[in-house]
Amino acid sequence: AYEHEDFLFFFAAGNGGSSPETIVTPAAAKNCATVGATTHGSIGANQVASFSSRGPCAAGRTKPDLCAPGWSIVSALGDSSHTSGNCGVTTKSGTSMATPTAAGAAALLRQYLTNGFYPTGSPVPAEARNPTAALLKAMMVHGAVDIAR
Repeated sequence: AYEHEDFLFFFAAGNGGSSPETIVTPAAAKNCATVGATTHGSIGANQVASFSSRGPCAAGRTKPDLCAPGWSIVSALGDSSHTSGNCGVTTKSGTSMATPTAAGAAALLRQYLTNGFYPTGSPVPAEARNPTAALLKAMMVHGAVDIAR
């Protein structure tokens, strides 16, 4: 990260439950985006899932940085064969199911900035920016909605 300031690393907060200080390494790191899990609309929209680890971290940092849906997520299901053509799905819950959603949102945000859509909303090549990881994380955190803990 020191040599590549535009790399934003995402880590799942962990599934340590609702007790404080259950986020551990590597999710406790300062310069990463730590992602907790929320429930979804049928369970109770915008609530942290009961299994999602909570902060603060032992070092006193406020974590997780973001939360995304992580309850009953339908995901791809493969097998150990590279040639089977398996296209199955599975339903899982956990912060590791929420983390790709947040990382995908950051990728879209990065693309928005690198294509010069900010500040006009239309692509203007002269406005293209290469955002740092700190800027992406700040934009995501400050663009998030505060939810029930």
